[in-house]
Amino acid sequence: MTFEAYDRTLDRWTNRRAAVSIRKGGAIALNFLAFRVIGNPEAVQLLFDRAGKQIGIKPCHAEDEHAFKVYSPGRNGRADKSASIHARGFLRYYKIAYEDGARRFKARYEDGMLIVDAREPLNKEGKA
Repeated sequence: MTFEAYDRTLDRWTNRRAAVSIRKGGAIALNFLAFRVIGNPEAVQLLFDRAGKQIGIKPCHAEDEHAFKVYSPGRNGRADKSASIHARGFLRYYKIAYEDGARRFKARYEDGMLIVDAREPLNKEGKA
């Protein structure tokens, strides 16, 4: 038999999904599930697929080339927090709008990274 330990921090997130927001100031914010699914990294690489207009968020080491520091209040003892990445230059370079206010996107985990379709923001009810 294989047993697994119950993680009570996941209980309140059972009916939710991984999501990423692009904030007005140029930060990319990951909700708890999005941050957790990529392993709560201290740094990420930001990738972009121009044809599909998709953002890739790939965990990496802080010393890696092109690494972006991940800021998370959860590192100070609480595991149920979100994280953010200061990404204004990235967003500006790839012409991804951020000045008009926060927009939220669903995220999926694939090939070791979060993938965000920047063409389809969610509405306030969480639907595309």
